[in-house]
Amino acid sequence: MLLNVQYQQIVRPIQRAYAEKRTRVNPASFLLADERELRQFWETARLKDRQAGGDKHEISESIEPPRKRPPRTPEEREQLISGALWGGVGVMTL
Repeated sequence: MLLNVQYQQIVRPIQRAYAEKRTRVNPASFLLADERELRQFWETARLKDRQAGGDKHEISESIEPPRKRPPRTPEEREQLISGALWGGVGVMTL
């Protein structure tokens, strides 16, 4: 429902410009597809997906991006902070 409303808001000015011959793009023609064309498109998309190896990750319930590395342990965090502080001390002494 929301997508239909947004689509209409976006397309209405372009459709009016097409009717007034101010543009050659007819947005209504983008939605005109017969069942055979649509079926062929999805078959091609499925074939390309299988050839590419499919999805790497399952669809999850949240939109959180997958973590690329595990979170730091408290020891690693302390070592990082300590290294940064000692680096700052080294820069200040120079």
